[in-house]
Amino acid sequence: MTGLILKDLYSMRSYFVKQIGLMALIYLVICVAVIRNIVFFAPMMVMSVMMMLISSFSFDETAKWDIYALTLPLSPRRIVGARYLLMAGMLIGSSVVIAAVCSVADAFTFRDGVPEIAASTAGVAAAYLLVSLIVMPLFYKMGVEKARVAMVICFMAPFMLIVWLAEYLKKSGFDAAAFFGKIPLPALAAGGVLLLAALCAGSYLLSVKFYTEKER
Repeated sequence: MTGLILKDLYSMRSYFVKQIGLMALIYLVICVAVIRNIVFFAPMMVMSVMMMLISSFSFDETAKWDIYALTLPLSPRRIVGARYLLMAGMLIGSSVVIAAVCSVADAFTFRDGVPEIAASTAGVAAAYLLVSLIVMPLFYKMGVEKARVAMVICFMAPFMLIVWLAEYLKKSGFDAAAFFGKIPLPALAAGGVLLLAALCAGSYLLSVKFYTEKER
């Protein structure tokens, strides 16, 4: 499985460095010269890293990797599992490193505060994790090009749903903060972990199922 992860890292290495370097420069200029707020930099860089990971599917499709991989003594579970581990590792690793770097830079610049940087970075990381868990099975089922439209919908639908739900709750007079405030924090955390675990398991099993179908 380590070899499969390294394969993706090596294939993305040149493209990843160039694109991330360019995005970092653009976002840094925007943060320093335009909005004068370093908090914006961390979540945008995490988003860029995750978009690079999605590109690894395009590299595989261009190189006809799946045709070759199906001839190897590797089970679909290992091949798909390596991609999920890479996704989780890059998401967590990039979030921690970028948030730490931004926190240090913030201490010498705008002093927005570590909690604000950590919160914005964690929020974007959580959103991309959920989107990735949804779109990865689609990539295995439909291919990269056909799944791009579905990916855009997956990005837009949660935002539109949240906006609509917020407006609906506001009009109905429902106090979400008071409602969730009555639930103990450990219970909320446990519920979130269980929900995330269920989503990860479901997404992984679907991806394995779709990838296995390619063997037939």
